[in-house]
Amino acid sequence: ISRTGCLLQVLCVITYTTFEVSSLTVMAYDRYLAVCHPLHYVYLMSNEKALKFIGGAFIFSFTLVLTAVLLSARLPFCGTRIKNIFCDNMSLVILSCVDTSVNTLYGTVSTTLFLVLTLLMIAYSYIRIFMVCLKISKEACQKAIHTL
Repeated sequence: ISRTGCLLQVLCVITYTTFEVSSLTVMAYDRYLAVCHPLHYVYLMSNEKALKFIGGAFIFSFTLVLTAVLLSARLPFCGTRIKNIFCDNMSLVILSCVDTSVNTLYGTVSTTLFLVLTLLMIAYSYIRIFMVCLKISKEACQKAIHTL
């Protein structure tokens, strides 16, 4: 595979993965609004707002990954063999024969922050949902749980 093809593969695969996690975060927030604020849900999460959330999640994911890919694209490579069945960013960074501390720092910080923040938002949404379930009737709680 060519260098450009490899960079494009990294961009597509990692953007898809990042967007998937971002979409799950938006879905958790949507369920939080539906269960915790059912009477205001129509105003809080209209179709237009949902599309903005999903569009924002994609733009965020694409930008986050594009930055990493552009940082890798500037590196000269000393080797040509990637030890994986597909191209990933760290495999490209390992092939470089110059200092890659900027790439490593960006990758570590962005991945850690992304995962921690999205998991915290998902956990917060579901904790709030379960707290609401503790306060309502058993039937209403079962209905709320089935919407998840």
